[in-house]
Amino acid sequence: SSDLSCAASGRKLQARGLTRHIKFAEIPPSILLSEVTPSGLVDRDVINVAFQEQACAAEQMHGVQFKRARCALEWRSSGTNVFASALPAHSAELLDHARFTSGRHSWELKV
Repeated sequence: SSDLSCAASGRKLQARGLTRHIKFAEIPPSILLSEVTPSGLVDRDVINVAFQEQACAAEQMHGVQFKRARCALEWRSSGTNVFASALPAHSAELLDHARFTSGRHSWELKV
């Protein structure tokens, strides 16, 4: 049993060493998540660098944009001109505007 454990440990160490020859950024992200990460053979830092390289390549090659609002809040109407955030961490604020009764509305606030 001890010999088997030692042999398995040696094979795992050898496999970890071989991973330095793999270009992880060329492996699909889904495989990195489902196969490579759970294997425990590759350090998380190496996988994170691969994801960073993939994101930059996607942005450059395919025009993928990762932009989104800095603070995307959802607001629900309280039936008055006071709107409360749907997220509990944000307080209600007074909007100096007539009450909206229908439609989808958005604001961009810069502080």
